[in-house]
Amino acid sequence: MASSQGESGGGQNRAWTWLCAEAQGDPTAKAVRVDIRLCGLEESVSVEKEFAERVLDPALDLVDAVRREKTDDARKIVALAGPPGVGKTLLTALIARYFESQLESRNEVVALSMDAYHLTNAELDEKGLRQRKGQPETVDGIALAKDMTRLRETPRTKLSLPVYDRVQHDPVKDALEVPASASVVLVEGIHLMLDQEPWTSLSFDAWILLFADEGQVICRNRVIARKAANKVPRQEAEQHYEHVDAPNHRQFVSDARKALARANRPALTLSVALSTRAPPLAEWHESPTCTFEEDKACLTPLDPDSAPKLVILGPNPALQKTMVFTEGIQIDQVNRAAELRKSVGGKGQQAARAATNFNAAHQGGSAARIELVQVLGGANGQAVENMLHDKGVPMRTIGVDAETRTCLTLVDKTTNEATELIEPSGELSSKEYQEFVEAIRSTCRDAAAVAICGTAPPGADSIYKDVVDQAPAQVFVDAYKGVEDALHGVTLLKINATELRKLAASGPRSDQVDSHSLFACARRLFARFAGIKFICVTDGPHLASAFARARPDRYTEFLIPKLDSSELVNPIGAGDTVLAVTAISLIRGDDIDTSFARGLAAGTASCLELGGADFAPDRLRDFFARVATAQVRAADASDTAPSAST
Repeated sequence: MASSQGESGGGQNRAWTWLCAEAQGDPTAKAVRVDIRLCGLEESVSVEKEFAERVLDPALDLVDAVRREKTDDARKIVALAGPPGVGKTLLTALIARYFESQLESRNEVVALSMDAYHLTNAELDEKGLRQRKGQPETVDGIALAKDMTRLRETPRTKLSLPVYDRVQHDPVKDALEVPASASVVLVEGIHLMLDQEPWTSLSFDAWILLFADEGQVICRNRVIARKAANKVPRQEAEQHYEHVDAPNHRQFVSDARKALARANRPALTLSVALSTRAPPLAEWHESPTCTFEEDKACLTPLDPDSAPKLVILGPNPALQKTMVFTEGIQIDQVNRAAELRKSVGGKGQQAARAATNFNAAHQGGSAARIELVQVLGGANGQAVENMLHDKGVPMRTIGVDAETRTCLTLVDKTTNEATELIEPSGELSSKEYQEFVEAIRSTCRDAAAVAICGTAPPGADSIYKDVVDQAPAQVFVDAYKGVEDALHGVTLLKINATELRKLAASGPRSDQVDSHSLFACARRLFARFAGIKFICVTDGPHLASAFARARPDRYTEFLIPKLDSSELVNPIGAGDTVLAVTAISLIRGDDIDTSFARGLAAGTASCLELGGADFAPDRLRDFFARVATAQVRAADASDTAPSAST
């Protein structure tokens, strides 16, 4: 969504222009001091130009866009959420103050604080919760939900709501008047994103999410300084932060992404990362929509001889054993499995199985030609090869002396949780490794792409770089350990959110990357590694993201169909399935968003089967039609665009 212009017509710098006018400050200065009312107290606050231009300005755009929507007479409610001390109250007050100064109807935008719904100190004392004040159980979320329902009622009427008194440190009933003319209410608070009732039932028309760096440096210092200003002893303030505010901070970071994935996600979201290491980064999120048709989940079948070839490498195979425990798993107890199943393990082998299964869904032809190049050894290796043969996986195998490892998956049916136990891999000799590399080289001569995933076994540490340097085709990688020397020649990097953050945090100038923004992390990798065209990021059942070098100012988020806990059978191999199906779709000419959506649908379908990388075609079609996408535009993304000198 393109950002709208406010009445001031100030464009990108309208927030700073307005602040300077309000404070009668110098527009060339780095900050101005503004007198503003915060939680009932008149305070003089220093606002930096960078904050005004890169946080306040896009926030004004978002609220302006919500205000201008004339869908009905109901009030629009905008959430401003973030951890303690991140600046929610200040930003909320500045937004309300701006619109009060710009609009004829001075009370059209009103601010409400979650803190006003704290239990009173008397109630906290009665419940023994005074020392935990600020944690979710000390806030009446049900009362807030009821008042939000009242705010939306039509026709709009005047309402009286509570405020939090910073002098008495207690809520005051009916102290905030919301006139009938108010069309937008800003609700700010820590727990608005909380992944538990009653917070999950709260519905907003737009969200502004504020994050801080992982060290919580900004937030911690602000909270303690604020308490000290209120004559709280420093030691007491520090103890309260560690016991209450720090857990709230971690909970917010954990639950914010879950909140974005919930069904009540609003049409607009602005995420702002505030860091001690980098400038703020703001991102606009549009409403997710289902854009894929069920009958296009599969590709047009091709004659096997004319289909493009995908070579999948399996340097670290395993014999997979899955044990199912119907009565749960108890630590330090004897646990008897109800079922044992042997299957193919190893990320490359799982990807090859998924690719073969995807091919099988194309009746009358193939989606692509598939060939697995792998190393196998001993009785376990022979068992793996036999199972791959039975599954119809085309392969080329290099025999090695080391016994192929065993991986054990423990499935607890009482919780539907899976635990993976992995044996160490045997070492490849220099001769065996060279035979493997030569087999890869000869197999890839007519390939459209090579896919390599997972960790390298001992003796094959340079496998990623060797493949990139010698492969005549595109290279797709699903790994992050030991891959940096090869990323200059990788076309697609498929990793999870944690792995992306770790990669972005390595290398020169990593202290300038804010790890809370996946967009900033992806742009960092694009800048460092010139060959990468696409970065596809998964995050378990939460939002997935696709970044493209050719889209420097935006990316795509994917809302994956949720699986009921009773449906989930085994998530092992889902990531390998995503890579395989995404890769096939890409070499067939689909764009990155369609390709990744198809891969995510297949990966989700594979979670319903006990054997990793298995999925039913009808499930693939169903999930593909239910994948929703949302375009995310980074506000002022110019500073994060790739640069050859970065």
